[in-house]
Amino acid sequence: MSVYSTTFQLRIVAPDRVLFEGGVLGVRLPGAVAPFEILPRHAPIVSALEPGELRIASGDPDNPQYRYLALSDGVVESTRSGTDILVNAAENPDEIDVERAEASKERARRRLLASAKEINAVRAEASLSRAAARLRTAKRTESGSG
Repeated sequence: MSVYSTTFQLRIVAPDRVLFEGGVLGVRLPGAVAPFEILPRHAPIVSALEPGELRIASGDPDNPQYRYLALSDGVVESTRSGTDILVNAAENPDEIDVERAEASKERARRRLLASAKEINAVRAEASLSRAAARLRTAKRTESGSG
């Protein structure tokens, strides 16, 4: 038996485009405290999002199809009428420049290892999180994993 019972409306918006709009079975999000999933009839919620990977489940509840996006920070609001996700940036797996993401991850690691006087640790950690999420999401295209 599936964990998915019905669908709900999901909309994902970045400043430059609407990334997704339609009916879904569920969406897994990188919450500020921990990852969480919104399913149909979820209690109303507003939550901050951290950089990470978002997973959309759609199609047949017994054999769902998954779509992934790499997100920057943002916010999610889920109400009885649907779920809206607003993010500063998001990328589909095939849009991610893996070499650039690897370079960004390495720069962030070097900054975190540097003297505390020389870096802003919060910015370096956020950069590392974004790069890691982009790389995880990019691998979804290479392996076709779900």
